[in-house]
Amino acid sequence: MAEPLKYRSIPGPSPRDTARQEIDALVEVLHDSGALRMLRGLVGRFPEVMGVMLERLDSDAGVNALSNLTIAASALLAVNAARTARIVTGLREGLDSALANRSHRPPRRLQLLAKLNHPDTRRGAFAVLTILESIGRQLRLEPEDKSGGDGTVTVTATAGQNAPADRKK
Repeated sequence: MAEPLKYRSIPGPSPRDTARQEIDALVEVLHDSGALRMLRGLVGRFPEVMGVMLERLDSDAGVNALSNLTIAASALLAVNAARTARIVTGLREGLDSALANRSHRPPRRLQLLAKLNHPDTRRGAFAVLTILESIGRQLRLEPEDKSGGDGTVTVTATAGQNAPADRKK
C-alpha cells in the first residue's frame, strides 16, 4: 500500500484574518516553497514559453507525444487501482528482497531451479508470459489505419476482452 505523504502543516486562516492577511500568508507560502519564483518567471516569459510549447507541439514529434499521452491516460483510466497497487507492491517487495539478498556471486543453477519451483514464482512468470503473449499478438496483427486523415487518432480500448478466436498457439 502507498505510504502517506509527508507535508508541513500550515495553520489555516483565523476567522479574524482579513483578506489582505490571507493573501500575505499565501504569498509567504509560495515564496518559502520556491513556487513564487517559478510563477514569476513563467508569467514574465509567458509569450516565449507558449511559443516554444506550441512550436514543439506543431511537429510530428509533438503530435506523437500528445497521442501517446492520451493513449497512456486512457489505458490507466481503465485499470483498477487495487490491481495496480498489488502489482506495484509485488514489484517493490521483489526489488527489496533482491537487494537484500545480493552478493558478489550470482546464484547457483540449483538455487535458480528451486526458485522456479516456488508457486509464487510460477504465478508471476505466468503473468509476465501472458503479458508478453499479448504484446506479441499485437505485433502480429495487421495494423489498421486509425488516423482520421486530419491528424487525429482513434483509440479503441480492449481491456478485458478475450484474445481473437483465430489466435495461433
